[in-house]
Amino acid sequence: MHRYTRTSPAKIAVWITATIMSLVLVLETRAAESGADPFESPEPSLDHSPELSFFKVETDIVTSVSRHPEALWGSAAAVYVISGRDIAASGADSLTEALRMAPGVDVADVDSNFTAVSARGSNGIFADKMLVLLDGRPIYTPTFGGTLWKQWNGFLPDIERIEVIRGPGGTLWGSNAVNGVINIITKAAGDTPGGHIRLAAGDNSTATAGLRLGGSDGTLDFRVFLKGASSKGYGGNSGAAIEDENDEHGLGYRFDWDLGRGLRFIGTGELYDNRLAITALENDGSAQVPPDKFETELYTTLWRLEKDFADGAQGHLQAATDYVDRRTPFLGSFNNIRRTVEVELDYGRRLGRRDRLFMSCGVNLRRSEFDFTNGVASMGLVGNDGSITLPRDTLNVLGAYLQYGYELDAATKITFGTKVENNSFTGTNLQPSVRAARRLDEDRTVWAAASRAVNTPSFGDMYVVILGTPTSSIINSEPTTVIPRFIAGGRADDTEMESYEIGYRDRINDSFSYDLTAFYHDYDNVASFSGASINQSFPQSGVMYYDTYIDNATAAYGYGGEVAADLTLNDRWRAEFNASFIHNRADGDTNPDTPQWKFNLRQWIEASPRLELVPSLHWVDRAVITAPLTGADTTIDSYLRLDLTANYRLDGGTTVSVIGKNLLERSHEEFFSELLRPVSPVTRGWMIRLARDF
Repeated sequence: MHRYTRTSPAKIAVWITATIMSLVLVLETRAAESGADPFESPEPSLDHSPELSFFKVETDIVTSVSRHPEALWGSAAAVYVISGRDIAASGADSLTEALRMAPGVDVADVDSNFTAVSARGSNGIFADKMLVLLDGRPIYTPTFGGTLWKQWNGFLPDIERIEVIRGPGGTLWGSNAVNGVINIITKAAGDTPGGHIRLAAGDNSTATAGLRLGGSDGTLDFRVFLKGASSKGYGGNSGAAIEDENDEHGLGYRFDWDLGRGLRFIGTGELYDNRLAITALENDGSAQVPPDKFETELYTTLWRLEKDFADGAQGHLQAATDYVDRRTPFLGSFNNIRRTVEVELDYGRRLGRRDRLFMSCGVNLRRSEFDFTNGVASMGLVGNDGSITLPRDTLNVLGAYLQYGYELDAATKITFGTKVENNSFTGTNLQPSVRAARRLDEDRTVWAAASRAVNTPSFGDMYVVILGTPTSSIINSEPTTVIPRFIAGGRADDTEMESYEIGYRDRINDSFSYDLTAFYHDYDNVASFSGASINQSFPQSGVMYYDTYIDNATAAYGYGGEVAADLTLNDRWRAEFNASFIHNRADGDTNPDTPQWKFNLRQWIEASPRLELVPSLHWVDRAVITAPLTGADTTIDSYLRLDLTANYRLDGGTTVSVIGKNLLERSHEEFFSELLRPVSPVTRGWMIRLARDF
């Protein structure tokens, strides 16, 4: 395997910054010589987007594929858009429920508080190969590299759309965008004037409430929101009560300030806290409820300065901060505090006399600082005397990308580029890609892509040490306490993936269209337990540690396909069908942690001018889930899930919704618990919701 030499982050930062500043200076000088004032306010139009003028298709607009607006129908990626209208109509009360609409995305509840979300395999609560963005900035936790969905639930009516990319996006978004990218895009403050209130109640003592107030003061648009929710959870486990209740609160703001001359200042912030009940397992496998709850406090802000230049160029400078305090009682009070600061600079513009070449580039720096309080799970490296020490408490990630898009002719575009990224654990990596799209005619598009993406180690991959249950043994005629330990210190490399994709979109007529994608993924250095245990005795009398290490010794591959079809018979009935197939193989296991087949059928039925019915049918194939610590396999049976929402519109901007979930059966399991806890099956449930604009 080829390795990239480590380079000082400071030198990389200076080189990248100097290069981009030089490019910007040259380009703006050229614009000035041509008579255009780069600080003159441009016309308020989307014509500066190359794809909008290139493909000339009136359809959904996406920004996550190339970091600038383009028509979804002509994008060279497997991308799907969930609109805010879709979320409201579906009855979803969380981001994870909304993501069930997307083709090829695995969404599986462990209980009412923890959900496994991924695309194209590698699913789990700690799934770290699906990068999640909020308004274009990563929100994963560097503690384990994945996303804690509960703490980023936001206020759903403020979501404009969710762009879901199946397949790698590391060239633009960096590490961990391996199997896909989810970009949650919120509405501009100017799009949410006045007030909105949402109240809901249902079974299992479920209650939610949210209030948003928006306004405008000349060039300044703003909104604030408050939300709260509580529930007794699913309370399942094959009929036996289990604690998975929750209690959460949040408040936040957004403002959009038009400074004139194409300059905008955007600010967002949120305070959030939750208390999630945890049922842990005793040493004998029986369930017990810790006296405390899983608690999280989050304080997050993002400030962004955007500039539209007169010649169509665009750029932004943004800064974001997170403060997270998380307390985990069931791992022996494994607590951590994280402080993250991120800065990003991005610039894009057309080049050349005929404007057939589009260039975009950017740099970003992310710094995370940690404070850990160790319990059964500890953070650190194991010394010769058995002690555990943490060698570093910060993680720095410095990256830069450069991408070019070139229109070969009126119907063909090729995009190529790479991201260079340096992190504190594994040094420097490259994530290049090349994508091409060909417009066959007004209704048909074919595209292909080849990419390289990496998943970098998190703090948990590098330093976590979990103590198992001690046992008493006689070793060399001496009474000895044997303590199993699972040690992640062996993972000190990136997981690498090479991806090859091809897609085809066809609009048969005004009523029917479909989207096909096929892919092949080749993985190397996949993190896994080595399976080889090492006995180590330390000076403590009568104590022996039995250690199992995580390494990067596994290779894997996967291939499959996805289809999404949309059928509109008339203004009162529309249906969408999507399905996915995947075959993954890693270290001798076929489709680990992943159902091979998935089908979704969703309909919108306008039963009357006031009544809308939205039935959603989901079928998920069986899956074999491997426990990360014990290596034991658990089979999750296939299941068929029907959700039904009836939305009735009253006068005065009020909508009453009756929402039923999992209506076909009393309960079913969707995933295996990876947190030393029993599973809480998803149960049949109902809810009544009232939403009103004022």
